[in-house]
Amino acid sequence: MAAGLPGTGIGGLFFILSAFFMLVVEIVRTVRGRSSLARWRLVGRQVAIATAMVAAVAASVWAVHGLLFDDTDRARGSQGSHGGSSLVTFSPVLITLSVLATVLGTAFCARFVFARRQS
Repeated sequence: MAAGLPGTGIGGLFFILSAFFMLVVEIVRTVRGRSSLARWRLVGRQVAIATAMVAAVAASVWAVHGLLFDDTDRARGSQGSHGGSSLVTFSPVLITLSVLATVLGTAFCARFVFARRQS
């Protein structure tokens, strides 16, 4: 793994996904009448941080992409060196997301395997 953008590692993606999932869970709790203002403050703070992280990563990718590929290449429509550049710019995030999904899936499956052994 190369040094890259902060927030695109396994820990950063886990935090972002957890914060947005926290919002969904809190909405369900609010509908059921089991939420409070203090919980909403915590959820709002975490979602705001996660949103800022996503915006910072998107702005960084946009800026780096703008620096690497100049407007003359885009105007000519050349597909030479960056034909699939939109996928290439997000490939580190996609690779990290797949590693995170593998780790979480393995932990989820291991929970059932080890729970049956203890029974």
